[in-house]
Amino acid sequence: MVGVDVELSLDQLILDESNFRIDEVDHQVAAIKSILRHQNNGEKIYNLAKHISEKKQLAPGDRLIVIPDDQQEDDNDEENSFYVVMEGNRRVTSLLLLRSPEIIKNDFPRLYSKFVKLKSDELDSLFDSIPCSLVSDRDTALEWIELKHGTNLNGVGLEKWDADAAARFSESRGTYRRWRIAVKKLEDHGSEHIDYIVKGIRSKTTAVERVLSAREIKDSLRMQFKNNEGSLNFVGIDVDHGMRVLEALMFKMAGEEFSTASVHSLTNRNMFIYGFLDMVNESEKEVGSEGGDSGSDSGLGSGKGETVGSGEWPSGTKWNPKPSYDERPDSDANNDSFDAGESSGGKGPVGKKPLKELSDRLYLAPAKQSHTYHIVDDAINKIYKEARKLPVKGLERVSGVLTRVFLELSCDLYLEKHQVPMPDHFSHKGINKWEDAKLRQKIEKVVEDLDPRKKNSDLSQVRKGLGSDEWLHSVDTLHSFVHDKLGNVTDKEIKIIWDRFHPLFKAIHDSLSD
Repeated sequence: MVGVDVELSLDQLILDESNFRIDEVDHQVAAIKSILRHQNNGEKIYNLAKHISEKKQLAPGDRLIVIPDDQQEDDNDEENSFYVVMEGNRRVTSLLLLRSPEIIKNDFPRLYSKFVKLKSDELDSLFDSIPCSLVSDRDTALEWIELKHGTNLNGVGLEKWDADAAARFSESRGTYRRWRIAVKKLEDHGSEHIDYIVKGIRSKTTAVERVLSAREIKDSLRMQFKNNEGSLNFVGIDVDHGMRVLEALMFKMAGEEFSTASVHSLTNRNMFIYGFLDMVNESEKEVGSEGGDSGSDSGLGSGKGETVGSGEWPSGTKWNPKPSYDERPDSDANNDSFDAGESSGGKGPVGKKPLKELSDRLYLAPAKQSHTYHIVDDAINKIYKEARKLPVKGLERVSGVLTRVFLELSCDLYLEKHQVPMPDHFSHKGINKWEDAKLRQKIEKVVEDLDPRKKNSDLSQVRKGLGSDEWLHSVDTLHSFVHDKLGNVTDKEIKIIWDRFHPLFKAIHDSLSD
């Protein structure tokens, strides 16, 4: 049977219990629950249902594909005939829950409450007349379904937009992709490397977009994108210098060594930018040693080190980003400040000004009396002694791991000795003892117990690190030392991370010593 367009009621439709999206089930309610579990615990189905509820219709031109149910009795009563949904099970599930949310009341109570709010008599007409295409059997249906969901069909099936097409569509709706903004900026500026850049980033525009969307692009590289305008400006730096650095950044991302995997996590994206800044600073030093000055017009791709097409850093670009303190994300008008370039090689958030003898130290933990702790637990004290003897340079990864271990064990000790009760909602997540809690949860509870009214300004940096994974001392960064083989960090940054947690370390061990 060639596909025949029909209008069917919701009562005539049966979810496919062998649907490829789910595990095979043996009844309809089980199929609904399985679909919900495979759709982010129902959140995606809810979003689809909400869209249907708002539009009062299904997507025009996209009919469900159905086949006759082979379990029904053979009769000619079309209104009482049933059909298995081969394509469109998510939509049918959404409609079923819009009409009868009580189906999931016991198993998905939170989702049930959300669906109850969507229920409307205005949707009754939609339940009664659903656009479908009827084909004869499962094999025939699968042939057509493959054209929609299959890949490598050489143009026969549904072809997804490539990156350029998707970007043009977004621009038609008033939203611009940063990689497209950057490319256009370079084209308008007459970049001699534009062909290489466009070709190199074509297959990894998602990764490029992630890098250009990182906060460090503005805070450290001084580039301000405006997605709703399709514009890029340079903040507090010379435009020509900014363009050379933009070109160098795009050139590097066009290289073969740059990949989506290398910047998958936020930490890796920031580390990529920090490493790029290192190269910029090294290039500046090279140019300076050759007698160049900051006003020189020696451009990208000129001078020693150029390897066009390899993705290596084209030298000759000079860079001196010196943003004012109150423009950086760690800005606090009530705190003393120091220049990011002096403390961490210009690598973003830095926070309060550390004492010079602390920032210049060789070892992970400071030896200065005001920054040492009296630790009552022998095992943790032994780790602390190792931290005071561990040279960071050359052992950055080890130092990061040791910082994380010392932090978590200190929090564990505090929670145990002070018998801090676990929040009630933890039990709903299967967490019944502190050792099963996540590191972030432990730190949050210790900070809350130490400073419930948030009056201790010394703990503000710790709270910032908990509040966003974009901070250098975030929990995400700490995890990357253990789990992320692509992570990279400098010795100065490791010491900054330790110093940011110093007020918490001191507060914990002072309370335990008392």
